[in-house]
Amino acid sequence: MEEKATISRRELVEKIANLYGKRESQKNVATKAKISVRDVGKITRALGYSHGVHAPVRNALIFLKDFSFLEKYGV
Repeated sequence: MEEKATISRRELVEKIANLYGKRESQKNVATKAKISVRDVGKITRALGYSHGVHAPVRNALIFLKDFSFLEKYGV
């Protein structure tokens, strides 16, 4: 069960990264991903985005367990 949650969490994070990388606004990404704008912001900051621009990531290691707040969306 935990593995299934990890896979769907990874898929959601990848979906958000792809949409935001295409210059979608956080609001549009949140609507398409069916999550809150605040949670989209948490994910995009963790992925190295700042004000819509991808900046070098200080900590290049990103762990899916850091996105445990996504559990409220069933992932």
